[in-house]
Amino acid sequence: MLCFEQITAPWWDDKPVAIVGGGHSLVGFDFDSLKEFYVVAVKATMFDLPWATAGIGLDAPRYMEWAARFKTLSFPVYWAAPANGGNKTVLMAGTEKADNVRFIQRVAGVNRLSDDPSFVYGGGTSSFAALGLTVLKRAKWIGLFGLDYNAGTDQNFHRNEQHYIKQRIQNGANWKLWASYYDNIKDQLDTLGVKVINGSPNSSITAFPRMNPDVAVACLSNLCRLGSKRDGGVYGSACESISPHDAEVSGSRAYP
Repeated sequence: MLCFEQITAPWWDDKPVAIVGGGHSLVGFDFDSLKEFYVVAVKATMFDLPWATAGIGLDAPRYMEWAARFKTLSFPVYWAAPANGGNKTVLMAGTEKADNVRFIQRVAGVNRLSDDPSFVYGGGTSSFAALGLTVLKRAKWIGLFGLDYNAGTDQNFHRNEQHYIKQRIQNGANWKLWASYYDNIKDQLDTLGVKVINGSPNSSITAFPRMNPDVAVACLSNLCRLGSKRDGGVYGSACESISPHDAEVSGSRAYP
């Protein structure tokens, strides 16, 4: 049996959070530009960002591949696993657990945000679970980076494939479906006063304003400089200094 932990302090409510995935939109990106934020590294990206705040994943095969590598990381690694995942859960429970690994319960079948610190919803991907974790950590300003969700069936969908022992080609239709799950949580984010921007300009996730990653960094950086007032007005002010051309991608805008 896995021993699940609650999601508790420290909270991430005093500065923006960047959730960083492995999409090709981040090829050539300056990851050091994210160091002023809390950074949640999704799956293999945690091995690219040794200074991240936390890492997260949810699928058992990758946990089995990387279990021995987690101990080399200096930050907590949250792994969202089902309470009863059959043989995969048994295998994960039987693997030596690094001290920095935090098992959190993943509930399937509901593509929403959990308001219960004892579990997250999976939403099909580790990135969706990362957003759920970040909201439970009380974040108010969130930037998505490298969450492209648009790989076709004829290409690898990670920019950092070298970390994956068993490489997969994912059906492009799955990415479209998983991207649509973010539309299901916009009402919850609005109720909580959480603002999200998407720093992947061609991402299939259209629930949030899309822009180039450097523009998303500028928007989040402005938030840091504007101080501690945490409401939509400040979020809007943070993005006002960005030119409409830069902040507008595929018909979306940063919060005006």
